[in-house]
Amino acid sequence: MSCCHKSIKELELLNGSNSGLLLSRYLKEQKEKEKDKGKKEKDKDNGEKARIELFSAVINAAKKSYDIYKTAYKSRKKYICGSSADFILNGRMIIGLGATNVLENGLTLNHIYGAPIITGSALKGLASHYCSSVLGESDPNFKGPERDENNGGIILTKAGEYYEFIFGKVCAKSDSDNEKEKAGFITFHDAWIKPESLSDSLHFDVMTTHHQDYYDGKAAPTDFDSPNPISFLSVSGKFEIIVSCKGRKEDDEKRKSWEKLTLDILKRAFSEFGIGGKTNSGYGVGELKT
Repeated sequence: MSCCHKSIKELELLNGSNSGLLLSRYLKEQKEKEKDKGKKEKDKDNGEKARIELFSAVINAAKKSYDIYKTAYKSRKKYICGSSADFILNGRMIIGLGATNVLENGLTLNHIYGAPIITGSALKGLASHYCSSVLGESDPNFKGPERDENNGGIILTKAGEYYEFIFGKVCAKSDSDNEKEKAGFITFHDAWIKPESLSDSLHFDVMTTHHQDYYDGKAAPTDFDSPNPISFLSVSGKFEIIVSCKGRKEDDEKRKSWEKLTLDILKRAFSEFGIGGKTNSGYGVGELKT
């Protein structure tokens, strides 16, 4: 059986048109950890060059995929019902930074089209956290369930009525057997980037770790530790946020009011908390325009 495949090193990355596929599968060379200092530094340089080459190809692929992505974006809108708003980033954002991959720092992209995306689970998590920690402080209806973190995170008290309606119901240990966990009535759809933002959505970025051995648990930090710049990709642009409320058609007005409330929660959360990684450094903050 003949095989005509090429090794990763022989492939021409600049011909790729799916940013997600390139980022997850086409790193030509990884940084190697060697005992020999000279060898280690050489491998480190080669690994960084491979990362930069890959990132360049990923950014270029996003520009190439505009036409097919625009068609898919328009087609998708025909099948999603709900209330929508545009989320405009003030700066940059990183979703999936901690995901396991060969690049050390992840980035969530659409599996089919390779475009930046904010997953529905990320949106729901942000809204849930803000709803409970901020709104719940003044109104118990918005408060999430309280957990015993020292005992496996078991539920101690129930969530408020509004919280349960939006995010779902989890049962406390003291609940009777008749109590059942229930899903929330609000669906948080994946947020797709607007087609007009796609071409310039991906950017080179860098973070610098000064005490790598300390973070690895190997040694205490000192003033003599060398900085370790780590390159990665971040995202900018405008995303469409869509939330849907389950219910009967005759209850359309009620459903719309719950969708509006959910978007209002997200609007405040985007502005005050931000979404994704490195929010303490200003990443992921933006404005939601309804």
